[in-house]
Amino acid sequence: MDAAHTPTSAREPRTDVTPPSRVGVALAALIAVQLITGGTYMVAKVALRTFDPFSLGFLRFVVAGAVFVILMRRNGLWARPRPGDGWAFLALAALGVPLNQGLFLYGMKFAPAAHGALLYATTPMLVMVLSAWAGYERVTAPKLVGIGLGFAGVVVVLAERGLALATDALLGDAFVFAAVITWALYTLLSKRLLQDY
Repeated sequence: MDAAHTPTSAREPRTDVTPPSRVGVALAALIAVQLITGGTYMVAKVALRTFDPFSLGFLRFVVAGAVFVILMRRNGLWARPRPGDGWAFLALAALGVPLNQGLFLYGMKFAPAAHGALLYATTPMLVMVLSAWAGYERVTAPKLVGIGLGFAGVVVVLAERGLALATDALLGDAFVFAAVITWALYTLLSKRLLQDY
């Protein structure tokens, strides 16, 4: 009997199917990420009542860095950058930690928590714009329409919630949006390193 007519039950079992248990773990992890991300803005507002923005950012990344070093060493993922990649890692570190978090936390000191969440929702749109500007992605009419609708949606929601025109609130929004730009740059520039490491 040839392979084409071999009964399904007699064939070798597929090995590329993700076990249901791993799918459940992945879904639980995604839900946890959404809950943590969604709560970041409220937690930041509360924490900033006690800490100044730069002390809070420093404390956050010292703790997070120590946890990741332990996990990476434990799982055998610790590796030194290859020659020539050191500067790229330093640039990403500067964008992702002092610039992004410094601007974000300083802005959240003045901006409402809802504004922070909505402004960060523009990250995918900014990544697309920067990718097109750098020549990594081709701009098409549907993408332009999508970007325009996305930004318009953010403005509408902000206005519906009561767009604060107070100087402090606008200053906070400006700092948060600058943080979003640094995060979009980080996302774009990290693409090559993520393919290599």
